[in-house]
Parts: sequence; structure tokens; C-alpha cells
Amino acid sequence: EDNGIGIPEDLLQKIFKIDANTGRAGTQGEKSTGFGLLLVKQLLNLINGDIMIESSLDQGTRMILNLPLYRPGVNTSN
Repeated sequence: EDNGIGIPEDLLQKIFKIDANTGRAGTQGEKSTGFGLLLVKQLLNLINGDIMIESSLDQGTRMILNLPLYRPGVNTSN
């Protein structure tokens, strides 16, 4: 969670699409490709996890990661 520039709704709609241009300058003008969250989403999908994003312009963004529970000795693969 941060209190940065937030993510506009139009970018939120396409933030996990590989063919979308979602990179933009951050709070301190740092460069972004928009590729990092796409990688996070793909990695979470591999372990049956998920990511949700809540954001408000000029107020910040919250990333919520849902990770599967690991239980030793229990086979969770399908």
C-alpha cells in the first residue's frame, strides 16, 4: 500500500494485459514499463494465487495478494 499518485481507472482495466501500454512516470518521476505487475500476476497464477488492486487518484494504491495455503504432505496439484 502506498500514498502515491494512484492508478487511473482506464489503466486499471488493462494493467494485466500484455499488449497494453500501462507504463508511466511515478510519484518522483521514476520510469515504469508497466511490466512488473504483469509478471507478478503470471507468477501468482502459477501457484494458484491472485492479485487485486484498489486505487484512487492522488491518494495511492493497495495491492492485495492472495496466496494458497501450504500444507505439508497434501497434494494440491490437479
